[in-house]
Amino acid sequence: MKYRTYGLFILMAFLGLTQNAQAACTPGVPCVSYTPGGTANDDKRDGSEACDGDFMNQIYARAFLEGQRDMMYAQTYIRKPDSTLEYVCFDRYLNNVASQGAGLFSESTRWSGRSVPLNIAFTDGGNPTSINVEVNMGDGHIAPNLSAVVSEAMEEFLNNFDHNFLGGSGGMNYTPSDSVSPGAYSCGVMSSIWHIAQCQNLPAAASLFYTFEELASNDIRRLPETCPVNGINTDLVRVARNPAPAYPAATVDPLVTHLSRINPAES
Repeated sequence: MKYRTYGLFILMAFLGLTQNAQAACTPGVPCVSYTPGGTANDDKRDGSEACDGDFMNQIYARAFLEGQRDMMYAQTYIRKPDSTLEYVCFDRYLNNVASQGAGLFSESTRWSGRSVPLNIAFTDGGNPTSINVEVNMGDGHIAPNLSAVVSEAMEEFLNNFDHNFLGGSGGMNYTPSDSVSPGAYSCGVMSSIWHIAQCQNLPAAASLFYTFEELASNDIRRLPETCPVNGINTDLVRVARNPAPAYPAATVDPLVTHLSRINPAES
């Protein structure tokens, strides 16, 4: 009985693999390797002869193209985030720490040749009332230590943001120094980039809307780096356009850009 069960399981798996291998298209995914009127899209019928598999494939292709184009627009105008370490000039924070916080880290001559009073309970026990201290840390240690501990790590981290602000479209950037030098803090970078982000205009109308054919040969996601593949190709466009026409009842809505109502300033 056990061997029969194993044999039946192996047979079912083999039949399943064979059926999948023979299927030219995957249900729910646009298929481009087929001839309209053939049998390659029968798996999209979902077992019903009332459903035209070829027409369903056209719907899949059109839906994919529409969704992919909208996603590309969003990825184009919603830029990759910038580093707040650059926005706040973090290296100047470190300069301020080196200037104002040296005493917190014993970088001081304050305790050189000092007499420190001791606790009264300690002196009541016959102990001395004070103790002489000779601690001289000198000056100039905190800046190189901050450089070694913080600045070098920060520089490595900021390699992830090797582009201008606003995902490469801001026209400006800030590169923090990799060494610490005591000084006061001042930084207007965040104010400047917020102003640029607020006042950016939409690009020229010609670059706001693209046909599927244009996107098949041109990826509009170029900043901070160009994307290699967008998923749109001429075969998918051909399926969605129904060029034969294999299905006369299947029409495609025309692309209406309303450019006459979108008139961004030329200057």
